[in-house]
Amino acid sequence: MSGFYRAYAQLLAARTTAKVSALMRGSRTDRDLPLKLRIGGSILFNDPTKSILAAGAGHLVRFPASGVAKIVAWGSMRYLGRHTINRFYLDTGDAADDLILQVVVGSDGLVYNDEIRLLRLVREITPSSADEWTIWLPGAKGFREQQLRELGWTKVQIQAQLDQEYPDGQDRYLIGQSVFDVPDEHNPSAPLTRYYRIWPKEGAEFVEPIEFDESLHTDPWAQPISVTHRAMLYGRTLTAPQGSEGITFPDEWMWLQASEVGDEARVQLLAGLSLATTDFAVVPPSA
Repeated sequence: MSGFYRAYAQLLAARTTAKVSALMRGSRTDRDLPLKLRIGGSILFNDPTKSILAAGAGHLVRFPASGVAKIVAWGSMRYLGRHTINRFYLDTGDAADDLILQVVVGSDGLVYNDEIRLLRLVREITPSSADEWTIWLPGAKGFREQQLRELGWTKVQIQAQLDQEYPDGQDRYLIGQSVFDVPDEHNPSAPLTRYYRIWPKEGAEFVEPIEFDESLHTDPWAQPISVTHRAMLYGRTLTAPQGSEGITFPDEWMWLQASEVGDEARVQLLAGLSLATTDFAVVPPSA
């Protein structure tokens, strides 16, 4: 399970399991999920070829070394009122390897074949102040105005300063900007990798992040945890290594999200690799 809400999920699971064990369990909440994916089941990654090719082109997502991952939680969130984004949080046996299988379905319950992705948490950032949060989310201009007001500046002085700092009147933030540059996770001095916004591809330089409310289930019989994400999807086309002409390399996605659960909030960068249903097999849970 990815990131900082792992502890919340485990705590809730312990509490709810204790309560449920004393009662007769009803129906599972994950009975009718796509591709027969369920909490407690496993995913077998059939062929490492796609992962090997992707890694050769610099992709940040890789299949688990063992080729197997257990589904330890399931989250769902609605998009545009007619799509459901399902996230299956995976345990690969490697605590440093946070993977999610994301599967999107339409209002008819059918899977979009081009919307199956393996996500990997590549970075997690904890802004320590309201000022730092304005780097990621809208509100920098308003926060700056409040700062100047608290310093005793007059309205005229504040407006003149804002006009100087924001000559086009545009608030600036990362989640929603038209491009997103990511430093190398192993070599900070390496050139930045640029990703381009997908939602939408065109339009203003800055757009509002999309808000998602995720219901996160760690126990198929218990109440879910509520997680709020403010997110934007980015992507890039990988450059094929020299000598690999004629080979198709997968694109790389970057899901950038600010997530809140309980009294915790962090920014997460999730790299994504597109999969086909033939890339993995699903083993259902024993019960």
